[in-house]
Amino acid sequence: MSNGQAKQEILELVAAGKITAQEAADMLSRLAAAPPPPPPPPMPEPPSEPAFKAEIESEGEEIVVEEEEAAATPTAKADAPGPSWFRVRVSDLNTGKRRVSVNIPLRFVKFGFKLGAGFVPEMRALDWDELNSLLQKNNGGVLVDVENEEGGEHIVVMVD
Repeated sequence: MSNGQAKQEILELVAAGKITAQEAADMLSRLAAAPPPPPPPPMPEPPSEPAFKAEIESEGEEIVVEEEEAAATPTAKADAPGPSWFRVRVSDLNTGKRRVSVNIPLRFVKFGFKLGAGFVPEMRALDWDELNSLLQKNNGGVLVDVENEEGGEHIVVMVD
């Protein structure tokens, strides 16, 4: 209970006639002399990128998604070569102001590819490992850079 709440409770007891004014004064002076409660411990900062491993198995019509957390080590991320983000930017051609900014970890894109293959048979022909190896070998960069003059939009799709 905070000091403010305790003071309010003491005043309510006086107003209800349960304690005298002298008793309330004594309680308030003891409350003022008491050290404040210690602050709560700081919350640890969450990791910048969640680490996960996902496997998808298709069993007929049913899609089963199993997810388990992988151990993340700072050195593993620092040693990982190549891009790790899929980014989409849409900006206004006239003002240059950004309309859309989407950042998706490539691990989520892989998860989406595998999940989509369970629903859309044509996606099974796409080989995520081959696509990812091309992205890693070329070290990412701009994949699509389009200017739509009719819509007044500049669209950039990249990995980095």
